[in-house]
Amino acid sequence: MFGPLDGTLASVWSENADQEFIPERFMGTDVDLRGRDHFQLLPFGSGRRSCPGMQLGLTVIRLQRLPPGPPGLPVLGNLHMLGQLPHRDLHRLANKYGPIMYMRLGLVPTVVVSSPEAAALFLKTHDLAFASRPTLKAFEYMAYGSKGLAFSKYGPYWRFIRRLCTTELFTDSKVHSFKATRKEEFAHFCTSLKQAAEADMIVDLKEKI
Repeated sequence: MFGPLDGTLASVWSENADQEFIPERFMGTDVDLRGRDHFQLLPFGSGRRSCPGMQLGLTVIRLQRLPPGPPGLPVLGNLHMLGQLPHRDLHRLANKYGPIMYMRLGLVPTVVVSSPEAAALFLKTHDLAFASRPTLKAFEYMAYGSKGLAFSKYGPYWRFIRRLCTTELFTDSKVHSFKATRKEEFAHFCTSLKQAAEADMIVDLKEKI
């Protein structure tokens, strides 16, 4: 590392420091790239004159670490690769790119998992990292600020709502409490079928149910 000092260039490294550029030596370490606590590696500088494009650079680095996948088209992404049987198309692509594959469905980035071993990594080993839901404006308006059980982020609030539903709503006592209502609705259904049969009418069961 060099910097101007009284019109000259002064080396900040020691005389015995390795001058060869080997950035791989920092892999697997906790080096602070932002230059806040440690100064072994400063790709964006540090202090008041640090690089203004630091956040963009770090974002690009994270995007480059995505799983392998097929190249997509602008706007469409990889939607053109999925036909009438998308599960078969995904299987064909997984055979080429691996059990963990990155795709873009339109503008939505998507990770496709195609093996039981990889699914166990997402759903069991690292389930906390994938337990939340994406933040969408539709959920904000439809679910009272994403406060519903289906759309809220994983955390203490979601665990409380789930426990409340399990103990108060999804119980045998709650199901039996609607027994009279179900019996009444079933009687109305049978009566309507009888009346339709007497009048030789065609009955759409899907509409009735």
